[in-house]
Amino acid sequence: MKIQFAIYFKIFYKLFAIINYIMRGKMLQKIIFQTIQDNWPVHVREVINILNWDVMNITNVSKVRYHFKELEKKKKIRTKKIGRALVAWPIDIERLRAIHKMLRE
Repeated sequence: MKIQFAIYFKIFYKLFAIINYIMRGKMLQKIIFQTIQDNWPVHVREVINILNWDVMNITNVSKVRYHFKELEKKKKIRTKKIGRALVAWPIDIERLRAIHKMLRE
């Protein structure tokens, strides 16, 4: 019985480590960027909700907000503060808006 428990514990620990790795760093940034592309315009708490995280956890808000800033530095998204919400959309949409504006003139 102790051996089975030890085996299950090791498997659970490895799965937890894999999930933790996926939801950190560059992989998390890719997931957030894909979420922004699929659901633009989107704000931080909407992204958290889509990722099925706890919306009221300030750590999650800080983590997603950090990746918003990093994606904006890499010029992949644009952000704008509307009220208290930080709203983001892909930079491609901004380019399309500029082209549309030039065609209208």
